[in-house]
Amino acid sequence: DAGFLRLQPAETDVSQVIREAVREIQPLAHQRQHTLEVQVPDEPAIAWVDGERVGQVVTNLLSNAIKYTPEGGHITVRLRTQPDSLVIEVSDNGIGIPAGQIPLLFSKYKRVANDHTRCIQGTGLGLLIVKEIVKAHGGHVEVESEVGKGSTFRVTLPRKQPALATYQPQEVAIQDVIPAAAASM
Repeated sequence: DAGFLRLQPAETDVSQVIREAVREIQPLAHQRQHTLEVQVPDEPAIAWVDGERVGQVVTNLLSNAIKYTPEGGHITVRLRTQPDSLVIEVSDNGIGIPAGQIPLLFSKYKRVANDHTRCIQGTGLGLLIVKEIVKAHGGHVEVESEVGKGSTFRVTLPRKQPALATYQPQEVAIQDVIPAAAASM
């Protein structure tokens, strides 16, 4: 089974998945003196997803926001519900991403390269893993960014997917799928 990303979808409250991811990453945000704002509905936001993998997506995006936002920054994670989909957004007021580098973000071992990022540790796999997990759920990822102002990563996931099957991601072996918290150490 090496090389396959196996999903175990079930009815999942994505609001709760986001709250758990925030609780896990909060100490890292606190270390960097970031304000971490959570905007999720009070009522359950149910979708047919693999909660552990969606949690990995949120943790990875939050970890990146923390790493690429100067100390004392502001990071927001929000969940919007739509009739057929859920939209998860992670926004920051960090260093931003040059427009020419956005298409490369989801490639293996690619990282934003500039004077501000040279000292930031990471594997260059995190956003590729995010893309592959989201794609395996039948969703998509978008990025909006402005250098010096920050970035917003937007993940859209369908709410119902009874036909989910094993998905073989491009050039990602299961051993490459590592928890974002481990990658940020």
